[in-house]
Amino acid sequence: SVGKGVGSSMLLDGRVVEGDSDICGEIGHTIIELQGLQCSCGRRGCLQTFIGENSVLQRARMKDPAIKSMRQLVACYHEGTPWARELIEQTATYLAVAINNLGCMHNPQTIILGGELIRSYPFLFELAQQHLGDLLYEPLRGNLQLLCTKSRGMSGILGIAQLSQERYVDQLIEDNIF
Repeated sequence: SVGKGVGSSMLLDGRVVEGDSDICGEIGHTIIELQGLQCSCGRRGCLQTFIGENSVLQRARMKDPAIKSMRQLVACYHEGTPWARELIEQTATYLAVAINNLGCMHNPQTIILGGELIRSYPFLFELAQQHLGDLLYEPLRGNLQLLCTKSRGMSGILGIAQLSQERYVDQLIEDNIF
């Protein structure tokens, strides 16, 4: 999920993987550039500082302080403004890096991209796919399916609902069977 922040979740055998401390999926806080921008978490160079909407806009304002929204930045990109094109291309490249890294870490059948940024600007998904052609680890080629979600901001809510249901059912079974 790529929006103001960057998150992920993983399904294994139809169940959400929670991780030991319930933070499985914080891909936005994986460090990809040691001397990068400071992240909201206090560290530097997190993936979120390269592809999260707030950070992309922060980078855009370094070039043009008048940029207030992604809509304005994307308009500059489509108008051919060099710094905007470079920034959007960099964002798509780091998104492709994240996809490759998820593929290498988990070897999933499918990676589904979603979130406000992807939903509002689907060309970012297409650009990331183009960059992925050069970046994808060879053994993943032809095996990894990349999809774009159609849900309108519901993927996080649906994931939480599934997780809550699983916990409830597990507790119900434990209370009544064991």
